[in-house]
Amino acid sequence: MAGGLGSRMNNPEKALIEIHGEALIDRTVRCIRGICSIMYAAIDPSMIRLREKLLSMDIGVIMRPRQGYVEDLNNAMISIGRFPILVVPGDVYIFKCSAFLDSLRRAMSTQADVVSLTDGGKYTGVSIFNAPSGSYKNIDLLGSAANINTLEDLRYVIERDRT
Repeated sequence: MAGGLGSRMNNPEKALIEIHGEALIDRTVRCIRGICSIMYAAIDPSMIRLREKLLSMDIGVIMRPRQGYVEDLNNAMISIGRFPILVVPGDVYIFKCSAFLDSLRRAMSTQADVVSLTDGGKYTGVSIFNAPSGSYKNIDLLGSAANINTLEDLRYVIERDRT
């Protein structure tokens, strides 16, 4: 999911933000490529630079005008048409891939229709959908990833990743 407005950072293509020389989307794809054989990104048609980047990475692009996160997510799930679906927002920064993947594996073995991965109880947007709706469970990422919604979030990630 990378089709939001990015209004809090004045940048709708947040997935292209670079941290320590690597775009968020590059880092995410590098990390999850080993557990996801097919990847799609839901974006707004106005996101030309991001679309080109995704296509160069062999990622399927679902382009629809923004309707809001829930509607965009539902449209993406309908377009993909099969489950399970791992949803990772384009503005998530993965600190340590191995720890992130460990959390994802725990989530994949959980008996719930929708598993949301949180960071200290805070919603990250990372979810596994085994069905479009139904039972829910939260699993903590144990600090392995953070959602970047604001410039303050971005500064936090940059500082934390330096250490």
